[in-house]
Amino acid sequence: MPDRSLHIIIEAIRTGSGELARQEIVLAAHAGDAGQFEPQAGAKAGSCRVAPEYIAALRAVRDKVGAWKAGDPTGTTGSFSFGLAGCATGGAGPAGDPAGSVYVRTEAGVAYLPLLRNLPIRGLAGAEILDAIDLCRGK
Repeated sequence: MPDRSLHIIIEAIRTGSGELARQEIVLAAHAGDAGQFEPQAGAKAGSCRVAPEYIAALRAVRDKVGAWKAGDPTGTTGSFSFGLAGCATGGAGPAGDPAGSVYVRTEAGVAYLPLLRNLPIRGLAGAEILDAIDLCRGK
């Protein structure tokens, strides 16, 4: 997985006014935690964290949505999503039926929680998208 190819999107809507809080956060590679995960045969484990230049934006959206929730605990809905920009290290996109898992934690020193396990990427993205993946730069 190329560095900074994974991002999260945090989105919240105030149900009364329709006001939207949305922030895309880029994640940067972090080798420190990758060894905590046992990848499936033929798979790789990687670890990343919020890129330093996105920390202030993450805190700002957290504080904004937190203030909304404090004022009206049931008046806000939200979502948390992941995006991944892939690239191929061989001649074509991933072979077979690749799967991915996502584990998260909100602070250092606490256990990771599984958010997604063995998600079938080909089934979600579609074969035509995976088969059209370009080669990684420098590979």
